[in-house]
Parts: sequence; structure tokens; C-alpha cells
Amino acid sequence: MKSSWTAFTNSKELLGAKKVVKNIFEKMEVEVHDVEINTYHKDGFKIDFSIDHNYKNWNDMVVECIALGQRTGFDWQLFGDIYQDPSALTTKANLSGIEMIEWRIIKTEN
Repeated sequence: MKSSWTAFTNSKELLGAKKVVKNIFEKMEVEVHDVEINTYHKDGFKIDFSIDHNYKNWNDMVVECIALGQRTGFDWQLFGDIYQDPSALTTKANLSGIEMIEWRIIKTEN
């Protein structure tokens, strides 16, 4: 199973956005995939990435995403159906340079 993440940074230059990416990955302590860094139309950069999870149990997957989120921020708002498509976002990141970070899981397996 896989989770998708997006972080919005206030970095003015690509080099700064890459430093933010490095900090996120170090804080999460997981291997990430499909990393894309693009300019964001409201200023700064949008960072998209995914994480592969080795869980077969849906509940464990959801708990791990919540735990990974707590490594990067606090005061998370949860959205969606917890059994099919949970997501969360926060504007209170505990890493410098992040304006907002969100995660989402879409259940594709039974």
C-alpha cells in the first residue's frame, strides 16, 4: 500500500526547496518515491512524494501515516472516510520552510 504526500514550501529558490525536501525525509526516517518539486502558483514550491508501506493490514497503514505526520507537524485535521480514503493536513509544521503539508491514502486493495 502507498500513501501520497504534498508539502508546500515558502522557499524562493529550487535549492532552498531541495533542502526542505531533505529535512522532511530525514525527519520521517522512511524511504520515499516519486519525488517531484514544482513551482507553486501562489509562490514557493510544491513537493509531491509517496511512501510505500509494508503493511497488509489497513489499520496499521493508517496509524503509520498519522505517526509519520506527527514527525513533521502538529494540529492535524483529518478528512475523508477512515476506511476508504483518509487524508490529513496541517499548516503547523515543525520543520522550517513548510507552509502546509498533507497526506492521503486511497484504498485500492481489499
